[in-house]
Amino acid sequence: MVRGNDVAVRIELLHEIRGKLTDLASGEGGVETAFRAINQILGTNGRLERLNVSGGRRNNGEWHVSACVSVRFGTVEMTGWYSGPDALTASCGAYLDALGRAAEMNIEKAAIA
Repeated sequence: MVRGNDVAVRIELLHEIRGKLTDLASGEGGVETAFRAINQILGTNGRLERLNVSGGRRNNGEWHVSACVSVRFGTVEMTGWYSGPDALTASCGAYLDALGRAAEMNIEKAAIA
């Protein structure tokens, strides 16, 4: 049950091997709650430290948003980037990029691979 200013977020990730993975989370903000759902799906422990989002219209009139995140895994902080059509998509993509970088460096041994 969601109360007050809380939001509920449902995340679906498409994994090469495991197929479609889905989870729900609730919290105060949509972006951080989406990150919580991603952590639940992948079994990770990333903690958002910084989030920068910027956007604007391209020459063709389409909206374009870029996001950069810093995610902490214990004592290590990883950065991720992503661009998409809106702030939530770009932020989630950047978070997944940081998780992927951590997995490549064996910092976060999660079910990402």
